[in-house]
Amino acid sequence: MARRGFSIGEALGDGFRLAGRRPLSVFAWGLLMLIPALIPLLIVGPALMDLPWAELAADSGPSDSAAFNDYIVRSNVASLLSNALQLLVGGMLGAAVYRLVLDPARGRGRPFGLGLGMDELRVVVGYIALFVGVMVVMAALILIAVGVGLAFWPMLSEAGRVWAVFALIFVSLIALLVVYARVCLIPPAFVAMGDFEFGAGWRLGAGQTGRLILMTLVIWLLSIVIALMAYAVLAAVGFGLWTALGLGAALPQSPAEMIDFVSSNPRLAWLGVLILPLSWVYGLLGVVSMAPYASAVRQLTPSAEIPEPAASATNEL
Repeated sequence: MARRGFSIGEALGDGFRLAGRRPLSVFAWGLLMLIPALIPLLIVGPALMDLPWAELAADSGPSDSAAFNDYIVRSNVASLLSNALQLLVGGMLGAAVYRLVLDPARGRGRPFGLGLGMDELRVVVGYIALFVGVMVVMAALILIAVGVGLAFWPMLSEAGRVWAVFALIFVSLIALLVVYARVCLIPPAFVAMGDFEFGAGWRLGAGQTGRLILMTLVIWLLSIVIALMAYAVLAAVGFGLWTALGLGAALPQSPAEMIDFVSSNPRLAWLGVLILPLSWVYGLLGVVSMAPYASAVRQLTPSAEIPEPAASATNEL
């Protein structure tokens, strides 16, 4: 029998406590989160450089269709690869964070708490189920909104139509939040129970909809604040590094100028050091976003119902 209620403060704090306990892991997780964006960039980059930018800028029409075909093919491949990598990385990071929040002993013996096994597969399945469920609900809400709009639109004044649109958007967002709150505990519950039991996460969320909605809104707000503060600092550091490298104040105004600027300024490679703090920020945002849901599962589930982890080494990273 699940405990009734959980502490939102404790759930939110578990993410920051995990980041403080395993800062190197947070960095590794953030670096892993960048891979789905960086690898496709390496695939598309060469084709992007080969595009006839000078002809495009002159509106003279491209003379090399092969370059465009290569770019389109590479873009499609990169998109597919990026989506697959995001799913894989999401499963690995989700499983790692959920394990460490549910029971730190379950992450021991794993480099940075990461692994590839059934926990990761369960998390991927859970994320896909959440995505499909939310999309189905969103499609249903759109159909309902269109039906209501067609029925009442002719009867409304101009101002009434504006208010009706805002009301439909607001009601739709509330409905999505309610649905998300009822299913958001399913992926961490998969890891907690060690089983593909969708009902476990659903039952844990019963009676907790209001708390889970509030926690989700606070998570979003925290993520936005952390991101804005971190990006502001990184932008200031990047500007200082740019100035120190003497790269000038004039920025390229076109893709062709950008390509020439990059190829003629190898000093730009020094800006790559910003990927280190950026990775840690990404990792922190991931932890802050995922850990509270695992904490809610832990608080709502009697410890006797969570399988004991196998004995392992005690190193932490």
